[in-house]
Amino acid sequence: MRVFWGAVVCAALLAGGCGGEPREEATPDVVERADVSGEVTGTDIVEEVAIEVMAEVIPEVLPEVIEAAPPYSMVTFNAGLAYNYVTYAKERKAAVIGSVANLDADFVCMQEVWEAADVEDLKAGALAAFPYSHYADTTAEPGETDPACTTDETDPLLACYYEFCDGTDDLTGCIMDNCVAEFTAVTKPCSNCLVANIAKPIEGIVAACLAGSAAFTYDGLNGVLLLSRHPFESTDFKVLESFIVRRVVLHGRVVADSGPVNVFCTHLSTEISEIEYDGKSDDWDDEQGDQITEIVKYAEKQAGEEPSVIIGDMNCGPDVEPNIVGKNQENFQLYLDAGYTLPYLAQEQVDCSWCIDNPLTGSGVDRLIDHILVKNLGDYEAQFVVERILDELVTVPHSETGDDVETPLSDHYGVHAWLP
Repeated sequence: MRVFWGAVVCAALLAGGCGGEPREEATPDVVERADVSGEVTGTDIVEEVAIEVMAEVIPEVLPEVIEAAPPYSMVTFNAGLAYNYVTYAKERKAAVIGSVANLDADFVCMQEVWEAADVEDLKAGALAAFPYSHYADTTAEPGETDPACTTDETDPLLACYYEFCDGTDDLTGCIMDNCVAEFTAVTKPCSNCLVANIAKPIEGIVAACLAGSAAFTYDGLNGVLLLSRHPFESTDFKVLESFIVRRVVLHGRVVADSGPVNVFCTHLSTEISEIEYDGKSDDWDDEQGDQITEIVKYAEKQAGEEPSVIIGDMNCGPDVEPNIVGKNQENFQLYLDAGYTLPYLAQEQVDCSWCIDNPLTGSGVDRLIDHILVKNLGDYEAQFVVERILDELVTVPHSETGDDVETPLSDHYGVHAWLP
């Protein structure tokens, strides 16, 4: 049996080898730049990616041996830093960074850290706990495009916005509650462009769509970030086929004294009710299933028979008695058919991660859609302890009024899996 978990990361990652050839010194922070014009597998690494604070904190010569706190543990957390889409995104940001920095984990897979500035702030804020990170810059290259909207379409929408939604921090919800007639009256290219630019102020959204169009939200950024306490022996990523929202899977390989572990971090597609699906798959659910198939094949290619973990917001999951309602269960089954197991299901208590009691969701059902799936871990697969975390309320100042606001950290709760 391959021994998987160990107490010390091999010094070969940093200086020499474990009886083999020397390796290049591991870098504390890796950002990869995608050529999104074709198939992407993350080999174009941007130079000088460590942010300034990292250079100040991390010594030029790392210790030959890094002591890892056994056993390895993993967290998935969708931070919901989606401005104009998830309520109190601005207000929650500092609390999110602080909570992540205090996690007792070896790997954290984060989703919905959409803005490049937020990625940098989070890496800097969590640097002491997680000095290594992996992020893929998938910014879409701007191009010459025809305007997606006309003023005949946007003027009624703007008038409705200023009447009902001026100053709101939930632009999408307010528009859908008060201006749905004006929104649905626009053409499909216009509505797609409006949604793709949702993070901008309303004037910026309209200006962008009167001037051109956008293929992806957040200018093509994917919002996925992998944090690690341990240096990566190698990193890679793959851009997944998706419509309107860029989707990727990140891969980080870490070698401990007892062997390697391959961590895959992702965030899969889900239905966006505000716009009609116009991608290459049959519909939103089919696109998600196609992405899982891509990820499983990619993980097999990258990890082979080595221990493998797939972490993230899958937007699908099983029924769990007594109250968790499954979502796209046939898609989730694709992971199980590929040999992955979900240790959470073996626990005495299984909690939702997308929940009715979370006021940021507006959900009418409890779902478990944030997962840590494992493969090729042998007997360890039955030994994991798994629990829901990051489900507390926090009090933060409102960005406009300064008044205290009580809110969950995110619309998703986190999930933590570790070996006792």
